[in-house]
Amino acid sequence: MSTPARVGPGLAASLAAALLALQPLACGLGGLSPTVFAPGQEIPLGELSLTVTGWEAVPPGHAPISALRAAPGEKVIAVFVRWSGLPGRSDMERRVLLERFLERQARIVDDEGFQTTAFSAMARELYRLQAPVREAPSDWVVVFHVWIDSRNYKLLLAHPDPAQGGLRLAEVQLR
Repeated sequence: MSTPARVGPGLAASLAAALLALQPLACGLGGLSPTVFAPGQEIPLGELSLTVTGWEAVPPGHAPISALRAAPGEKVIAVFVRWSGLPGRSDMERRVLLERFLERQARIVDDEGFQTTAFSAMARELYRLQAPVREAPSDWVVVFHVWIDSRNYKLLLAHPDPAQGGLRLAEVQLR
């Protein structure tokens, strides 16, 4: 078993600045027209690229992870994504930035227009209760708690700091 990495003051300050730059999605969706991407298509989000690889309604008897337990009247949806990018960063920085990005910038919308922010994000190995392959795995799961009777979802991903004329909001229809 390896010793966990320590985060020094310089790294902690740069991580804090990067996390502050990730404005929550709820702060600015009004009037944005999304760019539509198909499942399996790479979504460029600056240093980070994401690809939605699938989704599922999490069965009630799934792994004993609290984020996967639905409250009465709700169900849990898991959206699977693969990421690449974040060059020049340590595995720990990548993991922290990716988790925060997915939790703050992802939203699911049902066919009635009801929007739900991400409840949690985790490495797919954790979701499957498998031993981690490495510090910053490329496959992740974004967890949403939605109304029990919701259906026909689309995933929205907001870019917190797009380049001029760059992608601000991506939409992926989940089939």
